[in-house]
Amino acid sequence: MSQAVDALLNSQETEFVVVDADRPVGILTRNDIIRGLAEKGKNSPVSDYTNTKFFIVTSATPLIEFFQKASQSGQSVALVMDGDSLQGLIDSENVNEKLLIQEALKNNRT
Repeated sequence: MSQAVDALLNSQETEFVVVDADRPVGILTRNDIIRGLAEKGKNSPVSDYTNTKFFIVTSATPLIEFFQKASQSGQSVALVMDGDSLQGLIDSENVNEKLLIQEALKNNRT
């Protein structure tokens, strides 16, 4: 857990991919890290707090499909995979922010 705390403190990220032997096995959130620290301390394994029920999209997945899957699963973050290769995370909150900013800029063009 101490490595997760360091990652949280040294970045702007609030969700982290947990990998085992280069294979993603779950997602660890800021809230999971805080809960783990409070319950078991910094030496607890992240596996005790990792969400292993995540969904996967590809870089070609349409945003509407991502939002539908996020809504159905009750999760806001998905892994982006290309075959067996992890490409990153997609977060519905970040996508919504980008869409809102683009809309505001489009409406403000005078």
